Amino acid sequence: MRTDWPLALRSSVFSFLLHAVAAGLLIFSFEFTPTPPTLPRQAVNIISAVSVDRRQVEQELKQLQDSDKKKKVTEEKRQKELEKQASEAKEKRLVEEKKLAELTKQKEQATVKRELEQKRLAQLEQKKKELEQKTRLEEEKKTKAEEAKKRLEEEKKIKQAELKQLEEEQKKKEADVKQREEEKTRREQEQKLQDELAAEQKDQDQSLIDKYTNAIKLEIQNNFNELGLPKDLSCKLLIRMMPGGDVVEVTIVKSSGDPIFDRRAETAVHTASPLPVPAEERLFEQMRELNITFEPLK
Repeated sequence: MRTDWPLALRSSVFSFLLHAVAAGLLIFSFEFTPTPPTLPRQAVNIISAVSVDRRQVEQELKQLQDSDKKKKVTEEKRQKELEKQASEAKEKRLVEEKKLAELTKQKEQATVKRELEQKRLAQLEQKKKELEQKTRLEEEKKTKAEEAKKRLEEEKKIKQAELKQLEEEQKKKEADVKQREEEKTRREQEQKLQDELAAEQKDQDQSLIDKYTNAIKLEIQNNFNELGLPKDLSCKLLIRMMPGGDVVEVTIVKSSGDPIFDRRAETAVHTASPLPVPAEERLFEQMRELNITFEPLK
């Protein structure tokens, strides 16, 4: 158990000073006690005295005795006073020491109590820190769990969005495929229809072209001079015309073998110009360069 050494030192010094004062007072009283006056030798020398006053001597002796008694009483009284003061000082010192011991005890108890309180506060602080750390760890765990949950939800949303986008893309692809197939079918149908129409138009055009070709052959036949020529001759001609039937050029593609026949055939073409051609430009373009086999009618 710890003691308050400054307080103990102060008490020891106070006790020492108190005893020193008491001893000093005693010494002072002894040193300053008046000594009885010494009579002159001639006064006490009775033999040599001429005359002596007995009453005076008795009076002086009584005074001396009274003085001694008074001094003795005074000394005893002073001694008792000093003893009383010393006793009171001792009692006071004991009371002070008791108070000091009590204060020391109280201080030690307060110190122990303070240490216990500090220890309790330290334990509470430690528990508080542990609780705060536990709470912080739980908060962190909760936060991480919430973040993980949020991240999973976001990933789920992203996956759902991606899946939806894939489904939409798949639907779009299917729609595109269907549209392309429908477009292909439509184009095929249109192409088929166009082919049919083209074939029909071609047949119609070819029928008209054949009609105009036969008319051209007839015109050439009407303007051909076959006098003096052998029978069963024919040649192939390439006739180039302008819109309206005007002949620009006639070329013998395949000769008949008879130059006169070939030359008369060319002459007949130029003579028949303008040849009968269709007014429709589309049909005329198909007859602008016309290949025909010319053979006189039998």
